Amino acid sequence: MENEVKLTGLTPGFPYLVAVRVVAMGSTVERRSDEAIVVGYTEPVAPTNLHVDNAANDTLILTWQPHFSGLVDFYDVIIRQPITGQEEALLKRTEEQWVDVHGLRYDTTYEVLLSAVANGARSKETIWTIRTGAPATWTDWRAITPCSTTCGVGTQVFSRECRSLNGSRSPFCTSDQPSVTQTMLKACDELQACPVHGFWSAWGNFAPCSVPCDGGVTSRVRICNPPQLGGSWCPGNKNGPQTEVQNKNCSVLPCPTPVTTTWSDWSPCSVTCGGGIQSRSLLCDGAICPEETNATRNCSTELCEGTWASWSEYSAYSETCGEGIRVRSRNCTIPEFGGTHCPGNHSDEGRQFEETTCNLSFCPNPNGTWVTWTSECSVTCGNGTKTVRHRCAKINPENPFEGDLFCPGEKPDEEMTCQTHPCSVNGNWGSWANFTECSAKCGDGLRTRTRFCDNPAPQYSGLPCEGDVDKTDLQTEVERCRIRNCRQGCRRSRGSHGVEWPETDRGKTATVACPTRLTNGTATRHCDRRGRWEEQGFSDCVSDEVVNLQRKLNDVNTIQAATDFVEELEVVSASIRFQKDILFILNMVNDITDDSPLGEDDGTIRAKDSFIQALVRIIDNVYDNSYYSLWEGIIEHSGMVHATRVLTLMEKVTEAVMGYVSYQDINAINLRRNNIGMNVLLAPTSDMIGQNFSSAVGRRRAGRANLTLSGSVLTDKNDTFVLPEKSAISFLNFDSLHALLTSSGYLAEKSQIINSRIVGVSTDTFPVEPLSVPLAIRFEHFRAGKNPKCVFLDMVNEHGLYNPSGCQVFEHTEDYTVCQCSHLQMAFALLMEIQEEVQAEPVWVSPLTGNIVALTLVMGTLGAYLVLRRYMSSHGHVVKNILLCLVVTEVTSLVNVIDEASIKAFLGDIKEVCLGLTVVSHVGVLCTFYWLVPLCLQHYLDVLSPRAESPWWKYRVLGWGLPVSAAAVTAGIKYQAYLDLNGKCVLPVEDYLIHAMTAPAGFAVLVAATVIILTVRTDHMISKNMKGAAFKKPRMEKIGGEIWRSSVLTLFLCITWPTGYVAMATRDTAFENAFGISNTILGIYTALFLGLWSQEVRIAYGRKYKKIDYLVEATPRPIPKYIP
Repeated sequence: MENEVKLTGLTPGFPYLVAVRVVAMGSTVERRSDEAIVVGYTEPVAPTNLHVDNAANDTLILTWQPHFSGLVDFYDVIIRQPITGQEEALLKRTEEQWVDVHGLRYDTTYEVLLSAVANGARSKETIWTIRTGAPATWTDWRAITPCSTTCGVGTQVFSRECRSLNGSRSPFCTSDQPSVTQTMLKACDELQACPVHGFWSAWGNFAPCSVPCDGGVTSRVRICNPPQLGGSWCPGNKNGPQTEVQNKNCSVLPCPTPVTTTWSDWSPCSVTCGGGIQSRSLLCDGAICPEETNATRNCSTELCEGTWASWSEYSAYSETCGEGIRVRSRNCTIPEFGGTHCPGNHSDEGRQFEETTCNLSFCPNPNGTWVTWTSECSVTCGNGTKTVRHRCAKINPENPFEGDLFCPGEKPDEEMTCQTHPCSVNGNWGSWANFTECSAKCGDGLRTRTRFCDNPAPQYSGLPCEGDVDKTDLQTEVERCRIRNCRQGCRRSRGSHGVEWPETDRGKTATVACPTRLTNGTATRHCDRRGRWEEQGFSDCVSDEVVNLQRKLNDVNTIQAATDFVEELEVVSASIRFQKDILFILNMVNDITDDSPLGEDDGTIRAKDSFIQALVRIIDNVYDNSYYSLWEGIIEHSGMVHATRVLTLMEKVTEAVMGYVSYQDINAINLRRNNIGMNVLLAPTSDMIGQNFSSAVGRRRAGRANLTLSGSVLTDKNDTFVLPEKSAISFLNFDSLHALLTSSGYLAEKSQIINSRIVGVSTDTFPVEPLSVPLAIRFEHFRAGKNPKCVFLDMVNEHGLYNPSGCQVFEHTEDYTVCQCSHLQMAFALLMEIQEEVQAEPVWVSPLTGNIVALTLVMGTLGAYLVLRRYMSSHGHVVKNILLCLVVTEVTSLVNVIDEASIKAFLGDIKEVCLGLTVVSHVGVLCTFYWLVPLCLQHYLDVLSPRAESPWWKYRVLGWGLPVSAAAVTAGIKYQAYLDLNGKCVLPVEDYLIHAMTAPAGFAVLVAATVIILTVRTDHMISKNMKGAAFKKPRMEKIGGEIWRSSVLTLFLCITWPTGYVAMATRDTAFENAFGISNTILGIYTALFLGLWSQEVRIAYGRKYKKIDYLVEATPRPIPKYIP
């Protein structure tokens, strides 16, 4: 029987009670002895991962990682020299997980023995060997690159090294940021001024020609500006005359010679009657003079006779038996402006009849005869009718034996037209026009409006309009007006954040209390000399929510409290109101990262993860482009110190995160927000040797960046470093910081821009610099540029923010630049000079040309519809609204196809004006598409019931209400994005704003196509169910052409405006070509198929000007019969 037992799975460093008893097993009874209790202690686990944070000079700072479980009362640290017989040792006892040791010898090797003690039990010792640094100082600065230029003002790079007393390189000159090498950019000394070469001035204007004709000479002069400081003379002029003369021939035409002039004979008269024209020309030496010198006179002024039209077809026979007659007629066409009747015409009706007789079958003896008479004309003036009536009467009414009354043939009543003199038309006033603008900008003024006597105008001796004594057909009305009272300053008004601004004199500044309760700041607003309010200033205000959070910061002492605090701060950072809100939030983020709770033991992993994510979201919110207007005020007062604080804050966050992941079983952390991204990789140090670590950032088509870091540089250490078991690499990217820095005007060269995304990389170790394998960064350009310069953002450099030290251009193309840097930094960027983009492809039809052509044709078509609007059906009024939307869209796009400089000159710096143009353009495009739905619905109603009443209130909701609502919602949600359009007053392709146009427009096209398909199917079903010869053809044949025109119009709209929006937003040559061509075709199609060739326009024109009210398929009336 064994008398020894081994217990496993116990917690290290804890006391345990062990109870032991003896059990005897009998055949039927089990006997147990009393328990023997023993108190024992488990041995604590030795700490691991000793890390030397500082080994400078005579000081060591040691940190370590405890075991994940178990109890530890304190740690014993023994420092001694590993020399045989050496017993001198230094003992440090601490309850923390770090210790600092002072008083060690310089440049000496020590052994560190670390053990954990719990309940009197001591763990095994963990032994490390370290070496203190030797005293080190910086060497003198020396130039490592030649001067960038040989004359004038140039720069060169200086470098110095940290070396110990024995001459070896050391990183311990500075304890806060260990570094072996430092570099700086400095101006070159004692460079002579550069020579200035001579140059020609511009050519002057040519002098007047020496003679007026027969060939002369003219000349012009230019001057050579002399060289300076040893420069060369002007090209072609070494040291001779200081001017150069250029001659050319002029007045090469021969002088005129005298000519003899005479008049030619009169030409034959242009007509033989009714008034014509004769002409003759002035002859110069027998030939027609080059100038148009013609004379004309009237001729053949006698009246012309009328002409007979062709004979009509003969009418039916007047009798059905016996002798009958048939009649045909022809009309006399009398010339306009007077004339005589046709030859042989003696009737006032202008009509001639011809009859023939015929013998038909034998008729029974009639006892009656037809009696005919004609009624009087139905009107006394104008066009009327008269009736020709026939009655059968007995030949001998006194003979009672003739039987029933019988007349040969049939004589139905007939109607004939008759015309007397035109009726007189009395005049009536038309509608009043709109009032003119008030004659005074302020105070009392006058305005007028007019109306014409044209509803109708007086004709045929009619009376003039009432009150028109002078018979001018014009009436004017004058009334007093007042736009506003004339004032001396700015009126009392209500501003943003609920601030009431008092009435203020011109040139004065109003001051009111900030719209907050917890601070006593003031807000200001200036009234300019024209009596208009300028922008409001809230630079001294802090929101109450921010102040409340500032007061809570001192109570944060646990990871859970810190997580709750930063989550609440995140909510506040999403709705910043004032400039000081940003500064207070940055200070709070700085304080809470200085006291990072990630290393505390009291929180869960989930709480710490939430803390990290909320912290990054806060910084991301503060640097969002919606707060650029607030940042402009901060930069104006404080410079770039606050704008670049994001780099310092993210550096602290990165260090805390890398320290946090090294204690967790985590391989990577990837945080991606709108403006900031962080990617942390963790792996064993031994696995990083020989590997390249890359991080690609950026999601848009331009501006992506890719960083490549060799893992080998992490192992390039001095002998004084002990490599950790794991290493962390952090890649950072700042999406919008480049825009903030560029817009602030902080660049030394005004022609330069930050033409890349700002990215950075850091590690939890300190690689030896310069790196053995340079860091490679591939920047994709935002826009075309030249002369790239690789830099990093240096907040402590006295020579400027952008430091090129240690970085150089490795590869450069039109689309990207590859930089190589010999050190790691939190922020790398690419500076480039602005370069105007060269058109790679010719613009066949420029957007401006297409826009002007389309706008002219569409406005002409719309004018025709407005003139004929009273004579159009519902279909025509729907098309009129589509044309109106097209005009609005073309006008707004005309502003955007002009170059940006002209736009800014026209609009100035008023961003709200650009916002208004963008919203109007958005509404115009959507209205064009949404009015297609009522157009297709009208086609459906015309097929279903041609006389059905159109639901106009629904049409207006579809055509105007929905587009206006969509544009208003988009502008409300993305208000700041609209203000940042920077001269392009059109929805941008980025930020998904273009979808606010394409998505609703696509939905409208889908609905319109569905209605057209339903219309065709419904017409087919109706035609199939109808019977009879009168309904053999489908109804849609009457409107089939209009449906096809609507379908083609929809297709052109779907091609033109999405293409135009992309062209106006991106200035891409291919899209500009497509937009110019498609817009021109759209304008031509609109003018032809919706205007000139439109059935709706032709019918309305006939109703208005020809007084004809007809249907397309109406048949002509038959010629009435006539009996003389």
